[in-house]
Amino acid sequence: MKLFSLKYIYLLILILIPSCAEPDIAMKDSLPKLELVTPIENMTGDWLEHHDFSAWNENEYWTWEEKNNAPPGINGKLNEFTVEVIVHDSEGNPVKDAIINFSPEAGKVNPSSTKTSPDGTATTLWKFDGAWYTWGNWDLTITGFNVDGITPLGGSPLTGQAVITAPPGI
Repeated sequence: MKLFSLKYIYLLILILIPSCAEPDIAMKDSLPKLELVTPIENMTGDWLEHHDFSAWNENEYWTWEEKNNAPPGINGKLNEFTVEVIVHDSEGNPVKDAIINFSPEAGKVNPSSTKTSPDGTATTLWKFDGAWYTWGNWDLTITGFNVDGITPLGGSPLTGQAVITAPPGI
């Protein structure tokens, strides 16, 4: 009985060890790959101090609620960036339904998790509220998983960076 049990444990180990091991290089090269499409210059914005709400521009600065609740003198332009990634297989074909997660160091993203479209792309809107503490360089970590939701994509995680410059003299 004891010999019988050890034999099955040994077989179980032989089966499980290769599935737990890290994929070999050839296998890694065949995994779908995650790439950042949005150029860095598209994730750069100015803070642009905004005291005078009489010059309010709906498309560039604040929503009505934010305009009426913001303390003058410390708020600036809202900055928002569309961040796009693409997933393709080893032959360059787009991968549909790969799972993409966006995790910002600062600001908010919408959506924070999505699936790639039939053309292999996924996008999120990364938005900063215009407060003075948003000046600086901020990272966005982008992780991707194959359609199974378990296997990480090649090139994952990626890091995108937003740069929000403070007004001159500050």
